[in-house]
This record gives sequence, C-alpha cells and structure tokens, in this order.
Amino acid sequence: GVFSESHVDLVNATIWGHGTSLLNAYSFDGCNCMGNDDATLRAFNDLFAGSPQFKGQALPRLLETNVTRFVLDLDWSLLFDINALEENEFCKGLNNLCEDPLFVQPDPASLDLQVLPGSPSIDRGLTAGSDPLVPSADILGNPRPSGEGVDLGAYEIQ
Repeated sequence: GVFSESHVDLVNATIWGHGTSLLNAYSFDGCNCMGNDDATLRAFNDLFAGSPQFKGQALPRLLETNVTRFVLDLDWSLLFDINALEENEFCKGLNNLCEDPLFVQPDPASLDLQVLPGSPSIDRGLTAGSDPLVPSADILGNPRPSGEGVDLGAYEIQ
C-alpha cells in the first residue's frame, strides 16, 4: 500500500487482479483528512486489467474510495475487464484505451503481464521528457522507449 496526505502519482504501472476494485483510496474515518485540498491520484502510462479467470464474479471497479474530496486524474492509460460503467466513463475523449492488452500469459498459475507484439499498449504513452516522472527504464531495466513511444504499463517491449 501507499500512504499519502494528499497526492500520489502512479506512472507506468501494471495493475491486474480481481475482487471489488483494482485501486483503493480510504481514509480512516471517511472524511477528507487533508484539510481544504482534494486528495488526488494522478495516473498515467498505466495498464489496468481485471482478471478474466474468475468467471461468475463481477468485474472489478477501477477505484473504490470513501474520501469525500477525491480526484482521480487518469490519462494515457489502458483499461480492460473492469466494470463497464467505469470503462465507459474513463474512455470518453481522453487518451485512454479500453482494449485487450494482449498479455503474454494472464493465467494466475503462470502469470506473465508482459504484452505480446501487436498490443494496443505499445508506443501509446507519454514519452520520457514530456513529464519528469516517466521512467527511462521499465521494471526489468530495459530502456524506455524502445520504439516510437513509451509503452503503457510496467514493461517496455524490446
């Protein structure tokens, strides 16, 4: 988990799972404990996917929160297999995609969340230099970008 008084940046992350939500933002008493400021999660160049292996369960929401003044600033990201209402909300007119990311192996028994060639997440993110938080390497240490642009998620296809 991450604790912050008011602001968190989530950049080039791959979030995959099931349950009620992929992200949770809670305060201990449900109030906005940050004074007069909004609590903000800024997320970009990310890949969010619900797990399709848990058939019969409802698709997870992207976010659950009890913070009254919470702002989710989500852009330049890919969303797949999440609650349809949220998917529609987050894919209207923004730089977000709502498509299958084409994971190498999304089965929990042998999970590999790298993406296959042809994934819509390839070269779709904000580039290094456009924001100081865009990392110059992926989670494996591979240089970013390796193509025309930065890939969405934790891995950069080589």
